[in-house]
Amino acid sequence: MQRLNNVDILIAVPGSGKTTFLLEKVVPAATANNMGVLWIDLKDTKDTLKYPEMPLSKLKKWLSKGIYRLKIIDNKETLEQLTKYAYNCLIVFDDASGYFEGAIPLLLKQLLANRRHLNQDIVFVYHSLNFVPPKLYQMANTLTIGKTNDAIDYKGPLSKVPNLPDVVKVWKTVQANPSKYYRQTVRLQ
Repeated sequence: MQRLNNVDILIAVPGSGKTTFLLEKVVPAATANNMGVLWIDLKDTKDTLKYPEMPLSKLKKWLSKGIYRLKIIDNKETLEQLTKYAYNCLIVFDDASGYFEGAIPLLLKQLLANRRHLNQDIVFVYHSLNFVPPKLYQMANTLTIGKTNDAIDYKGPLSKVPNLPDVVKVWKTVQANPSKYYRQTVRLQ
């Protein structure tokens, strides 16, 4: 599988299979490409507890092998360490609204801008289209949409979404599907 150094956004309500999808499809694709995986979250979930937790202080010695959980305690310190030491890896920011909303911090912009040099794929997981920082839509390659409780507000954060007509079309298709696990991906760039 080819490395794309993509930034992907995954959006769906809790209980719609986001973590399962990532652990069954995205993480195995990354490890098949000899990439390490860093799963970043504010709290443990039963699905990710099987992976060891790595203290942030150990990241500089990590050899981009295996799957590890990182807890964000300090956004700035975490982003500094990821920008310096996370290479050849998939980074999953689970429940990203807990640490990224509104304007995205400069260190996150730097991480996104340097992802090709660091050979990173990055996934941001949100529960709502309206929780995603508008600038993140502009820097992402794809948007995977699952079931949401959103109302489409063309003047809010979504006004910055590239390909907004395509995004709305996909969102409507997903919302009309009876399966709570159904999702579709749309390219943003």
